[in-house]
Amino acid sequence: MQGFANRRAQMAWGPGIFSVLVVATMFAVLHLPNLPLAAITFGGGLIWASAFQRSPNLLAPAISHSIVSVVLAFSLPPAWLNGLRVGFKYFG
Repeated sequence: MQGFANRRAQMAWGPGIFSVLVVATMFAVLHLPNLPLAAITFGGGLIWASAFQRSPNLLAPAISHSIVSVVLAFSLPPAWLNGLRVGFKYFG
C-alpha cells in the first residue's frame, strides 16, 4: 500500500495531510466489511502513511503491521473483530 498508493497519492496531491488521508482511507476500505477493524486500520493507515512520507521505508510498516495484528488478535476478544476476517471470509 505504501510503496504503490502512497507514492501515487503524493504525485497526484503532493505530500501532506490530504494524500495521507487518501491512503489511510484506501487501507481501511481494504478491511471492510469488518467495521471495527476498518476503523482501527484507518488510524494505523494515518500513522504509517505519514511516517512513510517522511522516510520511505517499506520494512518498518510491514514489521509494525505484523506486530499490531498479533497484539490485536491476542488482546481483544475474537467476537469484537470477528477473528480479523475481511472480505467474503467475514461472513463465513
